[in-house]
Amino acid sequence: MELTGLLETLKDTTATLEDFINSTESKSGEKYAEEYVKENQLEYISDEVKKAFKAGFIYRGRQEKAGMFEK
Repeated sequence: MELTGLLETLKDTTATLEDFINSTESKSGEKYAEEYVKENQLEYISDEVKKAFKAGFIYRGRQEKAGMFEK
C-alpha cells in the first residue's frame, strides 16, 4: 500500500514538473518560485524554496553551456 501511495505522489510531482517545463519561456525562475510557494502554502520556507529554484536555473544553464544536453 505504501508503494501505491508513493507511485501516486511521483505521478503528481511529474505532472507538476511537466507543467513548469511547458511554460518556461513565459515565466522567470523567481515567478515560478513565488507561485510554487503560494500554491503549496510554503510561506514559512519561502526563502529556501526561492534559493533552490534559483540554484536549479543556474545549474541548468551551466550544464547547457557545457554541452550536456546535446544529442
